[in-house]
Amino acid sequence: MTALDSMLYCQQILLQQPLYLACQLSRLDIEGELVEMAILDTDERVLLDELVKPRSPITDQAAALHGITAERVAAAPGWGEVWAKARPILKGRRVGVYGQDDIIAALTRAHKRSYLRPDLDEGQFFCIQRLFATYRAERDSRTGGYRTYALLDAALHLGLDPEAPFGRRSADDARMLRAILLIMANWKSGSVQVDLDDEWKG
Repeated sequence: MTALDSMLYCQQILLQQPLYLACQLSRLDIEGELVEMAILDTDERVLLDELVKPRSPITDQAAALHGITAERVAAAPGWGEVWAKARPILKGRRVGVYGQDDIIAALTRAHKRSYLRPDLDEGQFFCIQRLFATYRAERDSRTGGYRTYALLDAALHLGLDPEAPFGRRSADDARMLRAILLIMANWKSGSVQVDLDDEWKG
C-alpha cells in the first residue's frame, strides 16, 4: 500500500463517521481489567466516559500511567452496567481503537468476568495502530513487516502534543485516535493540533 493508498483508505473510513474507543486497565499485562472507557464520535463529542470498578486491585504502575486509583473507582459501576450503556452506542458503527487485539481481549475478559453473554462484533472495529504502521511504512528488521508504534510515539511522529497533565485518561486517548486518523487522511489536519491543545490546557 502506497502513502496515497493509505491516505485514501483513511478518508474512506472517515466518510463512515466512525467512533473512537479507548480504555484504561487495572494492570499493564494480559490480566488487566477495565477501569475506564470512553467513546467519542467523529465530531469529538463524548458519548461515554465512565469509570469501571474492577474485581482485582489496580497496580501502582497502572495508576501512575492513568491516575485512576482504587479510591476513585470505589463507587464506580461494574462492567455490566457500563456495557449496558456502551452497547447501544457502538451498535452498527465502525469503531477505531489502538491495539485492536489488546482492546478486544480486554473487552472479552470483562464480559467473562461479569458473566455476560459474548456479544462483541469484532468486525466493526478497525485498528488505528495498524493504519499508522502502514502510513509510516518503516520496516521492522526482525519481522520484515511494518513497525508498530505505541500511541504516544505515533502522536509525536505526527507533531501532536500528547501530554495530559493529570495522567492519560481514556477520553484523552480517544481524542488522540481521532487526531491521528484525521492527519493520516490529510483531513482538516490544520485544526487538529489546536483542538487537542485547547482541550488539554483547559
